[in-house]
Amino acid sequence: MNGKSVAILFLLVVAVILATLVTSGGPSFAQGGRFADYGLLPVQTASDRDALLIIDTTTERMVLWEFDLTSKQLVPADKADLRRDAGTPGRTN
Repeated sequence: MNGKSVAILFLLVVAVILATLVTSGGPSFAQGGRFADYGLLPVQTASDRDALLIIDTTTERMVLWEFDLTSKQLVPADKADLRRDAGTPGRTN
């Protein structure tokens, strides 16, 4: 993945986050504590396309977003429930 692809992927992630914040509606209030942890990983799929893997460690779910060259947008390509699909018992904390 070259520098231009990384820059485009980064800008798309920022755009998705900003769009979510703008369209969420209603006032936002600060909340104390830690409610979710996310992992964001830029990856390259088997078809040699750029993608973004988002892992929610709280709910133990994962979504793969691929960059659609036609619409120039990130589109959901696949999802998984890690606890169910991996057969692990989950956290005990």
